[in-house]
Amino acid sequence: REREAELAAQREREAELTTQRKREANAETHPARAAAAATAAAAAEEGKAQDTPADAIQSGEKTIAPGQLPSSDLALSGEPEDATPVASDKDPAGFLFKRGDVGLITGWKHRYFCFQGERLLYFTSAPRAGDKLPPAGDRKGFISLAYVDEVRADPTNPAAFQVLTPERIYYLRAADPDVTLRWVRHLETRVESIKRERQAQADALVLPDHPITLRDLDPRSGFLRRKRTLGGWQQLWFVLRDGILFSFKKQGSQSGAIKYPLYRCALQDYKKERNCFLIEAGSRSAVLRASDENEMHEWLNSILKHKIIIEAHIDSIEIQ
Repeated sequence: REREAELAAQREREAELTTQRKREANAETHPARAAAAATAAAAAEEGKAQDTPADAIQSGEKTIAPGQLPSSDLALSGEPEDATPVASDKDPAGFLFKRGDVGLITGWKHRYFCFQGERLLYFTSAPRAGDKLPPAGDRKGFISLAYVDEVRADPTNPAAFQVLTPERIYYLRAADPDVTLRWVRHLETRVESIKRERQAQADALVLPDHPITLRDLDPRSGFLRRKRTLGGWQQLWFVLRDGILFSFKKQGSQSGAIKYPLYRCALQDYKKERNCFLIEAGSRSAVLRASDENEMHEWLNSILKHKIIIEAHIDSIEIQ
């Protein structure tokens, strides 16, 4: 038996030696092919090599078939050959199709989606090796999860789903219904978690037990665009302070301000334009536009906080 074992080990060593000699000979005659083979072998050893199914999406990116998706990768619907996935059990990432809705451009475009804080970002490319996010210049936009009203399946396509916000509906599609279901479930869980956290923060907000002063109102400033009466937009510098929204022609100006008192003012969405809201304060009104949906909601939240505190404690506010 020992002799048979020695012979078997010897035959195995001889086979390995023969294989190695063949590789060396092939490398001398076909260096490019040998390099490709070595790369593929290394990827296989690291567990990164995956076969692309025959019905994969033909758009320059590799698509992971449903059967190849590990349970921990909740939403990888595809990735470029040189991409490093950033998906995890908590935050999936990968390529989805997003339907355009600007003007006459309504086709489906391949976009890389990943989470960052309370936002779902989407890019034209995947992260480079070693990076957590794709290049900033490739970012096309984001979905603010704190303001998502609903995530629902598309009744006309089992592989598609919709993300509804107060401003618009995002139409998304994965490679197959299984991937879509994972996206929908994770987004629903994430949105619910964010809203619970925000509600807990609101419930924990304790107004000071001393008389309310204007110092209790957090100031805010930044650029917004105001809709002109005759059309077009004018960029102005806005300052929210002391229960009043001020607008100036230039940042840092101290004179020539237009004032919008927030006591009993009215705020509402302006659905004719994206990222806009309407404020009516006394005899003044203005349609204001933020740079994106998230900034618009941040302004609205700040203005509402001033408005609510002033209206609830108008008789006890002390001006200092």
